[in-house]
Amino acid sequence: MERDENKVSLLAAAAALLFLSAASARASFTDSGYAARQAAMGQAFTAIADDSGSVPANPAGLVNLSGPELTAVYGKLYQGLSDNSDIGRGYFGFASPVKRWLPGAAAFSWDETRLTEAYAETSFSVSYATRAWRGLATGLTLKYLRKGYESDSYTAVDPLFSGGYSKAALGVDLGAHYRLSPKYTFGLLLRNINRPDLGIGGKDALPAQGRLGAAYWLRNGVVSLDAGFGEDFELALGAEYVLHHKYPLRLGLNVNDDARRNVSFGLGARMASFGLDYSFTLPIGGVQDISGSHLLAFSMRFGRADAGFYAAQADPAAAAQLRDALAALKAAEQRERDREREILDLERRLLEKQRAVGGPAPSR
Repeated sequence: MERDENKVSLLAAAAALLFLSAASARASFTDSGYAARQAAMGQAFTAIADDSGSVPANPAGLVNLSGPELTAVYGKLYQGLSDNSDIGRGYFGFASPVKRWLPGAAAFSWDETRLTEAYAETSFSVSYATRAWRGLATGLTLKYLRKGYESDSYTAVDPLFSGGYSKAALGVDLGAHYRLSPKYTFGLLLRNINRPDLGIGGKDALPAQGRLGAAYWLRNGVVSLDAGFGEDFELALGAEYVLHHKYPLRLGLNVNDDARRNVSFGLGARMASFGLDYSFTLPIGGVQDISGSHLLAFSMRFGRADAGFYAAQADPAAAAQLRDALAALKAAEQRERDREREILDLERRLLEKQRAVGGPAPSR
Protein backbone atom coordinates (compact mmCIF):
# COMPACT_ATOMS: atom_id res chain seq x y z
CA MET A 1 0.00 0.00 0.00
CA GLU A 2 2.83 2.35 0.83
CA ARG A 3 4.38 1.69 -2.60
CA ASP A 4 1.06 2.45 -4.28
CA GLU A 5 0.79 5.71 -2.39
CA ASN A 6 4.31 6.61 -3.45
CA LYS A 7 3.48 5.89 -7.10
CA VAL A 8 0.39 8.05 -6.93
CA SER A 9 2.43 10.79 -5.31
CA LEU A 10 5.06 10.65 -8.05
CA LEU A 11 2.48 10.78 -10.81
CA ALA A 12 0.73 13.65 -9.09
CA ALA A 13 4.07 15.43 -8.78
CA ALA A 14 4.71 14.91 -12.48
CA ALA A 15 1.38 16.53 -13.21
CA ALA A 16 2.34 19.33 -10.85
CA LEU A 17 5.59 19.86 -12.73
CA LEU A 18 3.70 20.13 -16.01
CA PHE A 19 1.27 22.54 -14.38
CA LEU A 20 4.10 24.65 -13.03
CA SER A 21 5.59 24.69 -16.51
CA ALA A 22 2.47 26.36 -17.79
CA ALA A 23 1.65 28.48 -14.79
CA SER A 24 4.66 29.54 -12.78
CA ALA A 25 8.12 28.47 -13.90
CA ARG A 26 8.51 26.92 -17.31
CA ALA A 27 10.17 23.56 -17.81
CA SER A 28 13.41 23.13 -19.69
CA PHE A 29 11.96 22.98 -23.22
CA THR A 30 9.91 26.17 -23.02
CA ASP A 31 12.37 27.83 -20.69
CA SER A 32 15.72 28.41 -22.34
CA GLY A 33 17.85 26.56 -19.80
CA TYR A 34 19.50 29.56 -18.16
CA ALA A 35 22.52 29.13 -15.90
CA ALA A 36 22.82 30.81 -12.49
CA ARG A 37 24.13 34.15 -13.74
CA GLN A 38 21.34 34.48 -16.29
CA ALA A 39 18.61 33.37 -13.86
CA ALA A 40 19.79 35.88 -11.25
CA MET A 41 19.30 38.66 -13.80
CA GLY A 42 15.68 37.70 -14.44
CA GLN A 43 16.58 35.94 -17.71
CA ALA A 44 17.24 39.33 -19.32
CA PHE A 45 20.33 38.06 -21.11
CA THR A 46 19.64 38.04 -24.86
CA ALA A 47 21.75 41.15 -25.48
CA ILE A 48 24.59 40.10 -23.13
CA ALA A 49 25.35 36.44 -23.94
CA ASP A 50 29.08 36.58 -23.21
CA ASP A 51 29.88 33.23 -21.55
CA SER A 52 29.42 29.51 -22.21
CA GLY A 53 26.43 29.27 -19.87
CA SER A 54 24.47 31.81 -21.91
CA VAL A 55 24.46 29.80 -25.14
CA PRO A 56 20.78 28.76 -24.62
CA ALA A 57 19.91 32.44 -24.18
CA ASN A 58 21.48 33.48 -27.49
CA PRO A 59 23.89 31.27 -29.48
CA ALA A 60 25.20 34.30 -31.38
CA GLY A 61 26.89 35.45 -28.18
CA LEU A 62 29.48 32.70 -28.62
CA VAL A 63 31.58 35.15 -30.64
CA ASN A 64 32.21 37.10 -27.42
CA LEU A 65 34.33 34.27 -25.97
CA SER A 66 38.08 34.87 -25.88
CA GLY A 67 38.95 31.22 -25.15
CA PRO A 68 37.57 27.75 -24.31
CA GLU A 69 35.15 27.72 -21.39
CA LEU A 70 32.89 25.22 -19.63
CA THR A 71 29.93 25.69 -17.32
CA ALA A 72 28.30 23.14 -15.02
CA VAL A 73 25.02 23.86 -13.23
CA TYR A 74 23.13 22.07 -10.45
CA GLY A 75 19.72 23.23 -9.30
CA LYS A 76 16.77 22.52 -7.04
CA LEU A 77 13.57 23.87 -8.57
CA TYR A 78 10.20 24.89 -7.13
CA GLN A 79 11.10 24.03 -3.55
CA GLY A 80 8.27 23.81 -1.03
CA LEU A 81 5.67 21.91 -3.08
CA SER A 82 2.97 20.49 -0.84
CA ASP A 83 3.83 16.87 -1.75
CA ASN A 84 7.57 17.45 -1.11
CA SER A 85 8.44 16.68 -4.73
CA ASP A 86 12.13 16.74 -5.54
CA ILE A 87 12.66 18.52 -8.87
CA GLY A 88 16.27 18.86 -9.93
CA ARG A 89 18.14 20.34 -12.85
CA GLY A 90 21.55 19.68 -14.32
CA TYR A 91 23.38 21.48 -17.12
CA PHE A 92 26.79 21.09 -18.69
CA GLY A 93 28.10 23.20 -21.52
CA PHE A 94 31.42 23.69 -23.28
CA ALA A 95 32.19 26.45 -25.77
CA SER A 96 35.29 27.54 -27.64
CA PRO A 97 36.37 29.83 -30.47
CA VAL A 98 37.04 28.02 -33.76
CA LYS A 99 39.92 29.27 -35.90
CA ARG A 100 40.84 26.61 -38.45
CA TRP A 101 37.79 25.53 -40.41
CA LEU A 102 34.78 27.79 -39.94
CA PRO A 103 35.89 31.03 -38.26
CA GLY A 104 33.66 31.75 -35.30
CA ALA A 105 32.83 29.77 -32.15
CA ALA A 106 31.09 26.48 -31.36
CA ALA A 107 29.51 24.86 -28.31
CA PHE A 108 27.72 21.77 -27.11
CA SER A 109 25.54 21.31 -24.02
CA TRP A 110 23.42 18.85 -22.06
CA ASP A 111 20.44 19.99 -19.99
CA GLU A 112 17.99 17.95 -17.91
CA THR A 113 15.08 18.73 -15.61
CA ARG A 114 13.98 15.67 -13.62
CA LEU A 115 11.27 14.79 -11.09
CA THR A 116 12.87 11.84 -9.24
CA GLU A 117 12.19 8.83 -11.51
CA ALA A 118 8.70 9.89 -12.58
CA TYR A 119 9.40 12.39 -15.34
CA ALA A 120 12.35 13.95 -17.16
CA GLU A 121 13.03 16.47 -19.91
CA THR A 122 16.46 16.16 -21.54
CA SER A 123 18.16 18.08 -24.33
CA PHE A 124 21.47 17.78 -26.17
CA SER A 125 22.47 20.72 -28.33
CA VAL A 126 25.20 21.84 -30.73
CA SER A 127 25.68 25.54 -31.49
CA TYR A 128 27.75 27.66 -33.85
CA ALA A 129 28.17 31.42 -34.24
CA THR A 130 30.12 33.70 -36.54
CA ARG A 131 30.59 37.41 -37.16
CA ALA A 132 28.46 38.34 -40.13
CA TRP A 133 29.18 42.06 -40.53
CA ARG A 134 31.07 44.51 -38.33
CA GLY A 135 29.36 44.36 -34.93
CA LEU A 136 26.75 41.82 -36.03
CA ALA A 137 27.02 38.12 -35.13
CA THR A 138 24.62 35.31 -35.95
CA GLY A 139 24.20 31.92 -34.31
CA LEU A 140 22.42 28.59 -34.74
CA THR A 141 21.52 25.83 -32.26
CA LEU A 142 20.38 22.32 -33.18
CA LYS A 143 18.75 20.45 -30.29
CA TYR A 144 17.79 16.85 -29.62
CA LEU A 145 14.83 17.02 -27.20
CA ARG A 146 13.37 14.12 -25.25
CA LYS A 147 10.76 13.79 -22.53
CA GLY A 148 9.85 10.57 -20.77
CA TYR A 149 7.77 9.05 -17.99
CA GLU A 150 8.47 6.13 -15.70
CA SER A 151 7.08 2.76 -16.76
CA ASP A 152 5.09 1.20 -13.91
CA SER A 153 1.81 -0.54 -13.14
CA TYR A 154 -0.11 2.73 -13.40
CA THR A 155 1.26 4.01 -16.69
CA ALA A 156 1.05 0.48 -18.14
CA VAL A 157 -2.77 0.57 -18.10
CA ASP A 158 -3.12 4.23 -19.07
CA PRO A 159 -4.14 4.50 -22.77
CA LEU A 160 -2.17 7.74 -22.98
CA PHE A 161 1.02 5.66 -22.97
CA SER A 162 -0.12 3.00 -25.43
CA GLY A 163 2.42 4.30 -27.94
CA GLY A 164 5.31 4.47 -25.47
CA TYR A 165 6.59 6.32 -22.45
CA SER A 166 8.85 8.81 -24.18
CA LYS A 167 9.03 11.07 -27.21
CA ALA A 168 11.97 12.79 -28.92
CA ALA A 169 12.24 15.49 -31.56
CA LEU A 170 14.71 17.94 -33.06
CA GLY A 171 14.52 21.66 -32.35
CA VAL A 172 16.13 24.69 -33.97
CA ASP A 173 17.07 28.05 -32.42
CA LEU A 174 18.41 31.12 -34.23
CA GLY A 175 20.16 34.08 -32.63
CA ALA A 176 21.66 37.45 -33.49
CA HIS A 177 23.84 39.80 -31.44
CA TYR A 178 24.68 43.36 -32.46
CA ARG A 179 27.16 45.70 -30.79
CA LEU A 180 26.19 49.24 -31.73
CA SER A 181 28.93 50.74 -29.56
CA PRO A 182 30.94 49.75 -26.49
CA LYS A 183 28.02 50.80 -24.31
CA TYR A 184 25.04 49.44 -26.26
CA THR A 185 24.35 45.88 -27.40
CA PHE A 186 21.20 44.24 -28.77
CA GLY A 187 20.09 40.65 -29.16
CA LEU A 188 17.46 38.54 -30.88
CA LEU A 189 16.54 34.91 -30.17
CA LEU A 190 14.07 32.75 -32.10
CA ARG A 191 13.50 29.52 -30.17
CA ASN A 192 11.95 26.28 -31.45
CA ILE A 193 11.22 27.83 -34.83
CA ASN A 194 10.33 24.42 -36.27
CA ARG A 195 7.85 23.69 -33.41
CA PRO A 196 9.11 20.18 -32.49
CA ASP A 197 6.34 17.76 -31.53
CA LEU A 198 6.88 16.02 -28.17
CA GLY A 199 3.36 14.69 -27.75
CA ILE A 200 2.80 11.28 -26.15
CA GLY A 201 -0.56 9.91 -27.19
CA GLY A 202 -1.31 13.03 -29.24
CA LYS A 203 0.22 16.15 -30.76
CA ASP A 204 2.05 18.46 -28.37
CA ALA A 205 4.17 20.87 -30.40
CA LEU A 206 6.40 23.26 -28.50
CA PRO A 207 5.48 26.88 -29.16
CA ALA A 208 7.80 29.01 -31.26
CA GLN A 209 9.12 31.83 -29.11
CA GLY A 210 11.09 35.00 -29.66
CA ARG A 211 13.06 37.42 -27.49
CA LEU A 212 14.41 40.89 -28.12
CA GLY A 213 17.00 42.31 -25.77
CA ALA A 214 18.96 45.49 -25.14
CA ALA A 215 21.85 46.08 -22.75
CA TYR A 216 23.60 49.19 -21.47
CA TRP A 217 27.15 48.58 -20.27
CA LEU A 218 28.41 50.56 -17.28
CA ARG A 219 31.95 50.92 -16.03
CA ASN A 220 31.38 48.26 -13.36
CA GLY A 221 28.42 46.31 -14.68
CA VAL A 222 25.49 46.12 -17.05
CA VAL A 223 21.73 46.74 -17.12
CA SER A 224 19.60 44.70 -19.52
CA LEU A 225 16.00 44.49 -20.73
CA ASP A 226 14.32 41.61 -22.58
CA ALA A 227 10.89 41.31 -24.19
CA GLY A 228 9.64 37.81 -24.95
CA PHE A 229 6.83 37.02 -27.37
CA GLY A 230 5.01 33.90 -28.52
CA GLU A 231 2.09 32.34 -26.69
CA ASP A 232 2.59 34.90 -23.89
CA PHE A 233 4.26 38.28 -23.57
CA GLU A 234 7.15 38.47 -21.13
CA LEU A 235 9.18 41.38 -19.82
CA ALA A 236 12.49 40.84 -18.01
CA LEU A 237 14.83 43.32 -16.35
CA GLY A 238 18.27 42.49 -15.00
CA ALA A 239 21.31 44.21 -13.52
CA GLU A 240 24.84 43.15 -12.62
CA TYR A 241 27.43 45.10 -10.62
CA VAL A 242 30.97 43.82 -10.04
CA LEU A 243 32.83 44.64 -6.83
CA HIS A 244 36.64 44.76 -6.87
CA HIS A 245 36.76 43.09 -10.30
CA LYS A 246 35.89 39.76 -8.65
CA TYR A 247 32.51 39.71 -6.92
CA PRO A 248 29.41 40.23 -9.09
CA LEU A 249 26.05 41.07 -7.52
CA ARG A 250 22.88 40.55 -9.56
CA LEU A 251 19.16 41.38 -9.45
CA GLY A 252 16.31 40.51 -11.77
CA LEU A 253 12.57 40.82 -12.35
CA ASN A 254 10.50 38.73 -14.75
CA VAL A 255 6.86 39.56 -15.54
CA ASN A 256 4.42 37.64 -17.75
CA ASP A 257 1.05 38.76 -19.07
CA ASP A 258 -0.73 35.85 -17.32
CA ALA A 259 0.12 37.26 -13.86
CA ARG A 260 3.34 35.26 -13.42
CA ARG A 261 5.99 37.32 -11.68
CA ASN A 262 9.40 36.29 -10.40
CA VAL A 263 12.06 38.20 -8.54
CA SER A 264 15.62 36.93 -8.46
CA PHE A 265 19.00 37.75 -7.07
CA GLY A 266 22.43 36.22 -7.11
CA LEU A 267 26.10 36.64 -6.43
CA GLY A 268 29.37 35.19 -7.62
CA ALA A 269 33.12 35.05 -7.25
CA ARG A 270 35.98 34.98 -9.74
CA MET A 271 39.24 33.25 -8.82
CA ALA A 272 41.96 33.07 -11.50
CA SER A 273 40.43 30.84 -14.21
CA PHE A 274 37.49 29.71 -12.08
CA GLY A 275 34.08 31.18 -11.40
CA LEU A 276 31.27 30.33 -9.00
CA ASP A 277 27.73 31.73 -9.28
CA TYR A 278 24.52 31.32 -7.28
CA SER A 279 20.96 32.43 -8.02
CA PHE A 280 17.65 32.36 -6.18
CA THR A 281 14.31 32.90 -7.95
CA LEU A 282 11.08 33.47 -6.04
CA PRO A 283 7.59 33.65 -7.61
CA ILE A 284 5.52 36.60 -6.39
CA GLY A 285 2.62 36.12 -8.80
CA GLY A 286 0.74 33.18 -10.28
CA VAL A 287 1.66 30.08 -8.26
CA GLN A 288 3.13 31.45 -5.02
CA ASP A 289 2.96 28.52 -2.58
CA ILE A 290 6.55 27.47 -3.18
CA SER A 291 9.78 28.69 -1.64
CA GLY A 292 11.66 29.31 -4.87
CA SER A 293 14.37 27.81 -7.07
CA HIS A 294 18.12 27.62 -6.46
CA LEU A 295 20.90 27.30 -9.05
CA LEU A 296 24.62 26.87 -8.43
CA ALA A 297 27.04 27.15 -11.37
CA PHE A 298 30.74 26.47 -11.73
CA SER A 299 32.69 27.80 -14.70
CA MET A 300 36.26 27.32 -15.87
CA ARG A 301 38.33 29.01 -18.56
CA PHE A 302 41.10 26.95 -20.17
CA GLY A 303 44.55 27.95 -21.30
CA ARG A 304 46.39 30.98 -20.01
CA ALA A 305 44.59 32.65 -17.12
CA ASP A 306 42.86 35.59 -18.74
CA ALA A 307 43.05 38.42 -16.22
CA GLY A 308 41.57 40.72 -18.83
CA PHE A 309 38.36 38.73 -18.79
CA TYR A 310 37.83 39.33 -15.09
CA ALA A 311 38.78 42.96 -15.38
CA ALA A 312 36.19 43.13 -18.15
CA GLN A 313 33.54 42.22 -15.59
CA ALA A 314 34.34 45.54 -13.92
CA ASP A 315 34.54 47.58 -17.14
CA PRO A 316 32.53 45.74 -19.84
CA ALA A 317 32.34 48.81 -22.09
CA ALA A 318 36.13 49.13 -22.31
CA ALA A 319 36.43 45.38 -22.84
CA ALA A 320 33.92 45.53 -25.69
CA GLN A 321 35.79 48.43 -27.27
CA LEU A 322 39.03 46.44 -27.04
CA ARG A 323 37.39 43.37 -28.64
CA ASP A 324 36.05 45.48 -31.49
CA ALA A 325 39.45 47.12 -32.04
CA LEU A 326 41.20 43.75 -32.11
CA ALA A 327 38.61 42.38 -34.52
CA ALA A 328 39.07 45.41 -36.81
CA LEU A 329 42.86 44.98 -36.66
CA LYS A 330 42.56 41.30 -37.55
CA ALA A 331 40.26 42.13 -40.47
CA ALA A 332 42.71 44.78 -41.74
CA GLU A 333 45.58 42.31 -41.54
CA GLN A 334 43.57 39.77 -43.51
CA ARG A 335 42.76 42.36 -46.20
CA GLU A 336 46.47 43.21 -46.44
CA ARG A 337 47.37 39.53 -46.87
CA ASP A 338 44.69 39.14 -49.54
CA ARG A 339 45.99 42.20 -51.39
CA GLU A 340 49.54 40.86 -51.27
CA ARG A 341 48.38 37.55 -52.74
CA GLU A 342 46.59 39.42 -55.54
CA ILE A 343 49.77 41.35 -56.39
CA LEU A 344 51.88 38.19 -56.45
CA ASP A 345 49.31 36.46 -58.64
CA LEU A 346 49.31 39.38 -61.11
CA GLU A 347 53.11 39.34 -61.27
CA ARG A 348 53.11 35.60 -61.91
CA ARG A 349 50.61 35.87 -64.75
CA LEU A 350 52.49 38.81 -66.31
CA LEU A 351 55.77 36.89 -66.11
CA GLU A 352 54.22 33.88 -67.83
CA LYS A 353 52.94 36.08 -70.68
CA GLN A 354 56.34 37.77 -71.10
CA ARG A 355 58.05 34.40 -71.30
CA ALA A 356 55.50 33.17 -73.83
CA VAL A 357 56.32 36.02 -76.24
CA GLY A 358 60.05 35.99 -75.48
CA GLY A 359 60.14 39.45 -73.97
CA PRO A 360 62.13 40.67 -70.94
CA ALA A 361 60.90 39.80 -67.47
CA PRO A 362 58.95 42.60 -65.75
CA SER A 363 60.75 44.59 -63.07
CA ARG A 364 59.20 45.05 -59.66
